[in-house]
Amino acid sequence: MREMAKELSKDPLTYERDKRAFLEELKQFHASRRTPFSQFPSIGGNEIDLYLLYNKVTTLGGWNKVSDHHHWSELLHFFHLPKACGNATEALKYIYIRYLNLYEKVHFLNEDPADQDNDYEGRQSKAPTLAEQVPMVYRKDQHAIADNLRLFTGLPMDFAKHSEYDKLSLSLLSGLPNEIDFALNVCVLLSNEGKHVLKLGHCARLLQLLLAHAGVFCDGDASLIDVYRGWRSLTDRQFLTFWYDTVKDEEFRDLIPTLFNYKKYRTRDEDTDEELFSVARRLGMSDLEGQRVEQVVVILRNLSFEETNIPVMAASTTCLKFLLLCAHCSWSSLRQMSLDTLANVAHHAELDVLDVGNVQLLFRTVAQCISSPDKFEVIRGMEILAHLCVQNVNEEAIVGSVEQWVFRSICLMLTVHDIMLIVYTLELLYQLSELGDATCTSIATVHRSVEILANLVTVEAQAFGPEALVGMKVVEFIPPQVQPTPAPSSSSASSQQWSVPQSAAPPQQRPLPHPAPAAPRAAPTTGASHMATGLQPHPAMAPQSFARRWLQANFEVDSGGSYPKVDMYTEYLGAAGKLGRAAILNSTKFSDCLKSVFPSTSLKKVDLIGSGGTAHHYDGLRCKRGAPSHAKSSSCTPQPATLATRAPPAGSISALVSGAAATALLSQPVTQANMKGELTQP
Repeated sequence: MREMAKELSKDPLTYERDKRAFLEELKQFHASRRTPFSQFPSIGGNEIDLYLLYNKVTTLGGWNKVSDHHHWSELLHFFHLPKACGNATEALKYIYIRYLNLYEKVHFLNEDPADQDNDYEGRQSKAPTLAEQVPMVYRKDQHAIADNLRLFTGLPMDFAKHSEYDKLSLSLLSGLPNEIDFALNVCVLLSNEGKHVLKLGHCARLLQLLLAHAGVFCDGDASLIDVYRGWRSLTDRQFLTFWYDTVKDEEFRDLIPTLFNYKKYRTRDEDTDEELFSVARRLGMSDLEGQRVEQVVVILRNLSFEETNIPVMAASTTCLKFLLLCAHCSWSSLRQMSLDTLANVAHHAELDVLDVGNVQLLFRTVAQCISSPDKFEVIRGMEILAHLCVQNVNEEAIVGSVEQWVFRSICLMLTVHDIMLIVYTLELLYQLSELGDATCTSIATVHRSVEILANLVTVEAQAFGPEALVGMKVVEFIPPQVQPTPAPSSSSASSQQWSVPQSAAPPQQRPLPHPAPAAPRAAPTTGASHMATGLQPHPAMAPQSFARRWLQANFEVDSGGSYPKVDMYTEYLGAAGKLGRAAILNSTKFSDCLKSVFPSTSLKKVDLIGSGGTAHHYDGLRCKRGAPSHAKSSSCTPQPATLATRAPPAGSISALVSGAAATALLSQPVTQANMKGELTQP
């Protein structure tokens, strides 16, 4: 404002007052001639001062003289227009014609307003001028050509496929720091689970752009390594230096793109100077390159939980290179998230289409994880290898790359007093044994491996102690048992025979062998077995529906009664197991079903006589069939947890870590967020 007032030799207050009066008069002038306007024009985001423009043009003699002498370009610097605006002169002319030309003729040239009105009405019937036809903003529709004209003129009919992520990819490609930061923040938000989750398959170059902003590029003509040189000058971030500083293994350093001679760049002795003077790279919040790489890893890890994104990531060699670099980086959070991502995408990876060198580095990473003293890395290494075994095309690569000492390390995990490690090890051994004679021979060659597997059949989980159950919980589970076939009756033409369906294997996992059912025998008449006979087996019934029907058949409302919560849930498990139902509700969902059947019931604490403890009871319920009281129902007490593959005797409830339960645990990554998840039947 001060500069514009100086151009007219006025003080700012006088300039502001005169400008306000001029604009009010200009609005009234256009409103009286049916050409009103509500907003003031702008060029390149800068609002044009109509008061200053009018004074400058009239000072030079008006529209005609300025146009005849081509003085429009001399007026541009008064409005501080950007240099990138190529049509600023034409835009300024158009603004003057629209807003000020008629006002100039009346107030500056003193022409008759009536003549101007007649001239305006006469112009309504005339065709618009060329200046009026030129749009002031970009319109995509102006380039649209009808299909018949395209066919007539021989224009191609194959159009580029537009994606909903085109603007996002263009922002990543621009190299502008603010655009890149904003685009990556948007990717982080879209990578979270939801209906708007990012789909890499809808934009082919989006994955390559994300990896390029972490300093990892694809090979061939589509590589963005030349674009990276321009990005580096704008952002001043040296990602290749970051990889050289954090990845110490020379074989994995070969995955880093070579833009300069690293030996000349590193003039000091790494091993001596970094230890002696502590001049190594400082990892953390102050490391801008490390924070950007961590942001990209977070995006890829989140996307690896979406089934639509897993095939795209598994087929990308560039993505594998990036994850391998992160897995051998000295930044611990990058190692953890990269191993999580590799475990999520491994079951879709086909090693025969990947580069042989990258495949060898992948198996070396897996071997190092399995032999690591870190429990997290051991579990992730076994999970990656187990998921690679799912694809049959990987059999040759696995047999040729996994050495015998790796099989020995895997079998030794069976002797560790840790249930979680044992479950992951059994799952990996099962997947390896599915590959054929070569892997089975390698497993059997390990000293006493078969004897250890045989001994695990009768090992009880409680024998390992409470420290072995850290991070998981062994829950009660009864495998389905075959119901005895009733004897045929002479009076009936045919007898109905119930069959128990086998539980379906989880997706993307080979079905585990089901434990052989025990021989049926007469069960003792207890509360659990008595209630189990109240319902007929119905394989198609949903778990919630079965629980509601069981509750309605066995319990009723009693204002003065109560029933122990633990005993009721134990009896429900026994009833479901006797009917061969594999899908069992956990205690929380079972409580929700009970509330829907008996809305008036509530949970209360009851003091236990003699022990001094408390127990939770459902208030206002009683058993319909007169089951034994909870103080005497010893048959409902859970037996010690066992790690076994054989079926428990009929009428008992044993805590098993079965093959199906292990598969349910392996279907989710073990992180700090879900380390405490229950091992449940899928």
